[in-house]
Amino acid sequence: MPQPEYSSLDWKPVSAPVSTTLRGRYVTLEPLNAERHTTALWEAVRGHDDLWTWLAEGPFATEADLRQSIEQKQAATSAVFLAIIPVEIAEKDPGNPASTNTHDRFVSGHTRDGFVIGHDFSRAETGAESTRASAPEGRATGYLPQIPPSSSAAKAAGWASYMRIEPAHGVVEVGNIMLSPALRRTTAATEAMYLMARHVFEDLGYRRYEWKCNAQNESSRRAAQRLGFTYEGLFRQHMVIKDQNRDTAWFAMLDHEWPAHKAAFEAWLDPANFDGYGIQRQRLQPATN
Repeated sequence: MPQPEYSSLDWKPVSAPVSTTLRGRYVTLEPLNAERHTTALWEAVRGHDDLWTWLAEGPFATEADLRQSIEQKQAATSAVFLAIIPVEIAEKDPGNPASTNTHDRFVSGHTRDGFVIGHDFSRAETGAESTRASAPEGRATGYLPQIPPSSSAAKAAGWASYMRIEPAHGVVEVGNIMLSPALRRTTAATEAMYLMARHVFEDLGYRRYEWKCNAQNESSRRAAQRLGFTYEGLFRQHMVIKDQNRDTAWFAMLDHEWPAHKAAFEAWLDPANFDGYGIQRQRLQPATN
């Protein structure tokens, strides 16, 4: 029987993601840190128990409980957690409707939460930002932020992680994404996903970037496709989460698809795409693969 022919990839394993700082126009992502971020995150999620519906943990009864969870994430060796800090939380002008940046259509319709598994300015670092100073910074490639990085007054409003990391195969997943109400349907949320994808493909050289979610989480499925991930199938009875069955929908983006997706992200994120009230002129359209 003839053997199938395979072309050589000349592939070499890549480095695993590490705690890093990624900066854009509307958001900064920095290593999740219990001391630095717990209080702000508690303020952002307290009283919004529904946002934990699709996540494997939560809701939390007290700030101390949330802090314990963040400490575990901070110490994790199998995933890298990043705090999501929208610039506008620190810098928006209450009297200027254009400064609130609430125009993004990150998820069409009502969101029930963070999505999934349960996904440059150089400057001197100050003592108040030692967490950032201790981590390498993701480089910018063709996308030039025009708003200064978030100040020490900026507050974390969510988190996301790189997980299920397989450097030998060049595969990594964005998951365990928690978006508080302050981040939902915002430009910052979309830019955070852009920055994480760009870092994976351009800085680290991964071949495949995955997104997985509960098959019943329609908001997450719509978000994945809007962001350019391709639906690949359903894993039935894949997990048990909070004592309930979870069928998992799989999505992925590949390295050769990234340039087109990058162009779509950057066109959408361009300030010229928004009017004086921060309303988008054109929707983010996933590139045709």
